[in-house]
Amino acid sequence: MKVVGGFFIYYFLLMIAFALTMVYGLRRGVRGFLLPWLAGWFIICLFQLVFGLWLIGGYYIYLDAVFAAFCNWLWMGYNFYCWLVVLSSYKVLLQLQSPKIELLWP
Repeated sequence: MKVVGGFFIYYFLLMIAFALTMVYGLRRGVRGFLLPWLAGWFIICLFQLVFGLWLIGGYYIYLDAVFAAFCNWLWMGYNFYCWLVVLSSYKVLLQLQSPKIELLWP
């Protein structure tokens, strides 16, 4: 169990570092700094989805497990909303940084 706890501590410290690079990227207008946070946060959302399905699948006869899965999915919905906000910021930066090449035919 110490290995799993160590992994989660390392992962969340890594997510803090990714969040700091995301803020730096948003301030500087560099969209590449948003990608590590987007990937890491998507993995967190997938884990929450699978954990809720595991709760429902394994303990569907207990009402408290269903309530826990429902609360987990509500929190996952908020996390997914945060992910969509950062993704839309990434797309805005993508449009701002895309070259507007216009071919002038002679």
